[in-house]
Amino acid sequence: MRKALSYILLFCLCLAGCAPSPEQMRAAETRIAGDIYATLTASVPTITLSPIPSLTPTITPFPTLTSRPNPQTSVKSQVLNLRDGPDVSYAVLQGLKNGDQLSILGQYQNCNWLKVSLQNGTIGWVYGNPSYVTLPENCLTIPDGTFRPLNGMLILDMRGGLGVNQINVDNGTDQDSVIVLINANNALMVAFYVRTKEQFILFGIPNGKVQVYFSTGKEWDGNQKKFLAGATYSLLDSQVNFTAAGGFGSERDVSLVSGLGSPTPSNEVTPDQFPLIK
Repeated sequence: MRKALSYILLFCLCLAGCAPSPEQMRAAETRIAGDIYATLTASVPTITLSPIPSLTPTITPFPTLTSRPNPQTSVKSQVLNLRDGPDVSYAVLQGLKNGDQLSILGQYQNCNWLKVSLQNGTIGWVYGNPSYVTLPENCLTIPDGTFRPLNGMLILDMRGGLGVNQINVDNGTDQDSVIVLINANNALMVAFYVRTKEQFILFGIPNGKVQVYFSTGKEWDGNQKKFLAGATYSLLDSQVNFTAAGGFGSERDVSLVSGLGSPTPSNEVTPDQFPLIK
């Protein structure tokens, strides 16, 4: 850089002292420019680029989820019936003996009944009294067991006094149904179960106007009193007026028909609009 400045100074002095020819001026300019370029180029530092290290992604696998095994129980009594549902009115599937091992699938009425699976795959219900079977864990940890109530089984009965009227229900749908009657005070009066393709007559309905709701579905949860699969909810279009005169009661027909047929007119309602059965 100092050499370049010297050339510039020399050039300026030449201009001040004597007047060089144009050819000399161009030669001097070329020489000075070359020296400046060489000086500047030599002063630029050399940059060495380090290679970027290769990044290999590390994949952390998700933990394997394992299903919780069903709790086990064994028969303590000398004999015990395996039934089709959680009640002594259900058919007996087979007899069990002391020491038989069972897998618990669910419970009903605070483990009063246990839904179990035998080692051969047969599923049924046994009485859950500790004198009959062992209970290996807290009942609260056992899920609800689903089942099919018997045709005409009362799910809830709040009638108080019985009347002489009756309602005839024909369930022609492809699913089981629960019928709920609500009285004029908008209080739940009675709820009963009607299996698919079956009929049931409920006697003893008091006088008064009644709203008739019904729900259809599968996998009835007796503890929560509702269907857990494919549930639908409906309300008959008009109230049913039960009146008894001269000791003779009135009767009303309700037809639940899927597809072609003549069902009793009804409209779907939301689950929140359906009466809570409790």
